[in-house]
Amino acid sequence: GNIQIRNFLAPNELHVLLGLASRVTRRSLLISKTLGIPGGRLLTEDDMLDDVKVFTTFIEDYYGDMSPSEVLSVKFKDLLAEHPELELRLEGMPDGVYSARDGAPAGTFVCARDPGPQTDESGQVERWTIDAGKPRWGLATTDGRLIENLLEIDAAIACEPDEAAALLGDRAGTAARLRVLSHGHKQQMHKHVQLPLDAEDPQIICWMELI
Repeated sequence: GNIQIRNFLAPNELHVLLGLASRVTRRSLLISKTLGIPGGRLLTEDDMLDDVKVFTTFIEDYYGDMSPSEVLSVKFKDLLAEHPELELRLEGMPDGVYSARDGAPAGTFVCARDPGPQTDESGQVERWTIDAGKPRWGLATTDGRLIENLLEIDAAIACEPDEAAALLGDRAGTAARLRVLSHGHKQQMHKHVQLPLDAEDPQIICWMELI
C-alpha cells in the first residue's frame, strides 16, 4: 500500500561529458551552416548532426535511459555553468517575451503555464489556478502539425548566445498558432481532465517564431 519514489542524480563527471558533447555538436552544426551544407551534414550522409539524434545516441552510450525532461534539465545546468550571468537575465525577463530565428520546421514555439488544481487543507480542489499549474512546451508548424516531443522542440529552437534574432514574419499566422497553443489547449483540458469552465486561462511564458 506504500509507494516509494527515488531520484538518482548523475555524477558530475557525466554532466561534464554531456556538456562537452553538446558544445561539440553546436560547433559542428555552426560550421555546417556557415559552409552552406544543408541538413547539418559535414562530409557524408552518416555525418548528419541532428540534435535529437546526437543527444539520443550520447544518452544511450553514457547514461542509459533518461526522460526528455531530465536531458534538458542537465543541458540547462550546463548552460548555467558555462554562462553564469544567464540565471539573472532569465529572472529579469517578464512573461510573454518573444523572438524569432531562421530554422526548421517553420512554425511557432510557445512555453506556457497551464492551470492546475489548488486544494484546501482537506485535499478538496478549491479552484484551478496558474500558480498550481505546470509548464508546457509546444511547437505548432505552418503545415498544421503540433510537436510536443521536448527533444524535437529543443533541436528546433536551440541557438548560440550570439545568434542574431530574425524579423517576425507572418504575424497573422503566428497569432493564430499562438491561440491554438494557449486557448486551444484549454479546450482539450476541458475534455481530458475535466477542467472547470471558470478555470484560469493558460499563461504564455515565452514564444519564438521559426521562419
